[in-house]
Amino acid sequence: MDSFIDAMTARARRLGVPTAGREEVWCERAELDAPAIKTVWSVGLSTAAAPAEPRSAADFPLAPAAAPSGVLALGESVTDRVERALALIDDQREQNAFTTVFAGRARREARELDSRDAQGESRGPLHGAVLAVKDLMTVRGRRASAGTHAFHARLAQRDAEVLQRLTAAGAVLVGATNLHALAFGPFSTSSDFGVVGNPARSGAVAGGSSGGSASAVASGAVDIALGTDTAGSIRIPGAACGVVGLKGTFNAAPTDGIYPLGPTLDHVGPMTRTVADAALAWSVMCGQPASTSVPWSLEGVLIGEPVSFSREYLDEPVRNALDAAVAAAVELGARVVPVDLPGLQLAPALMLCTIGPEALAVNLDLLRSRAGELPADVRLRLEMAMLVSEADYERAQQLRRQLRVELAKVMTQVDVLMLPTLPITAPLVSDIDAATGGGWPVRSAMSRLTAPFNLTGQPALTLPWTTDPDGGGIGIQVVGAHRREHTVLHIAAALEAAR
Repeated sequence: MDSFIDAMTARARRLGVPTAGREEVWCERAELDAPAIKTVWSVGLSTAAAPAEPRSAADFPLAPAAAPSGVLALGESVTDRVERALALIDDQREQNAFTTVFAGRARREARELDSRDAQGESRGPLHGAVLAVKDLMTVRGRRASAGTHAFHARLAQRDAEVLQRLTAAGAVLVGATNLHALAFGPFSTSSDFGVVGNPARSGAVAGGSSGGSASAVASGAVDIALGTDTAGSIRIPGAACGVVGLKGTFNAAPTDGIYPLGPTLDHVGPMTRTVADAALAWSVMCGQPASTSVPWSLEGVLIGEPVSFSREYLDEPVRNALDAAVAAAVELGARVVPVDLPGLQLAPALMLCTIGPEALAVNLDLLRSRAGELPADVRLRLEMAMLVSEADYERAQQLRRQLRVELAKVMTQVDVLMLPTLPITAPLVSDIDAATGGGWPVRSAMSRLTAPFNLTGQPALTLPWTTDPDGGGIGIQVVGAHRREHTVLHIAAALEAAR
């Protein structure tokens, strides 16, 4: 281990990263990370080519655009809805879901929409939907916080591209949501704006890093909240808080105006209370004709379950939820078949060797100049990326391409994959440094089942299925082939209706 730390210290000095007093904590963390890094050299490389096309999707219908569920009850004005949302946000300040509330902007935009409505102008597909965005997206006239005072952003001249599209469709922005600092953590506990509360279970983590977005949706404060997902950061909090979270295909929705974490892993997506709302928001974000999803028969649908990977080390309530979801899918007419995906076992090591170096490259100037201002865990994760050599990173990318081929081959045989979103129930804030029943550190377990699909760039959705005995959310993950969000959403909508 000394050789690892010596190399890491030498690299830190070359990069200008402070090293004083850090070697002891680096050594302790290296005992966990170094074996994973070695793993990327323990398997051979394949030369197999990816199949050209995934399995033909079942012929699901597209439903016409409709306002999100519960939005604009008959006779209700946008102004009334926005005022109710602002009051709810104020009442729930102790949840720390928001870093900033844009009351003035929200009221102004609501009045404008009501005025247009009174003049008989046509409504956008998201007319009156209350919206929040994760606080690492640009909002004109303000500086994003990224969850830490160490982050010094420029004053934004324009809204992020996805925000522009949603507001152009009639959504009203009410605030920016809290997050695990720099989006680099699965709990949303390390933020200079407070620990994000979980409305589903008091004392449990909201999940991260988009915890504020999930909390805001789960509390009823907003209809749609945007999150980012680099290793599961939409789906993890979606599952923990009991809401829908969608990560689409890599680069399907634009990330312009969003501060990155891992540029080859980052996705942006919606968090909502229903699958239909997620589908509608997603279509707008992607610049497609506004459409939503409808529950439909799953006759003829093939669902793959990667049992050797997805059923390892599950908490009993999670295993029971998965069994119930599989049974529901079969009842709806689907066939659920086991699929073999041995490459998924490598995903934690591949993620470690990818997200660390990319996050370090993005945040190197911050680490050089303001490391002491960062939350301790975020600083350590950035520093530990110096343990990963350039050769380790390149090897991980080779194996990552191999994993994509493996998944693409399986997707020629099934329509979607189904597995839990989290292998464990939402942990208490006091337990985040503990180990799971399977011996995994809780921190590692949180992204174990979500990270593989950031590595491959496939669309993946978490569907709230049930709750644990203490009220925390348990989500089921539906994963599709590249550019097959439509299939994922319709299968998820059918399962949602069958819960």
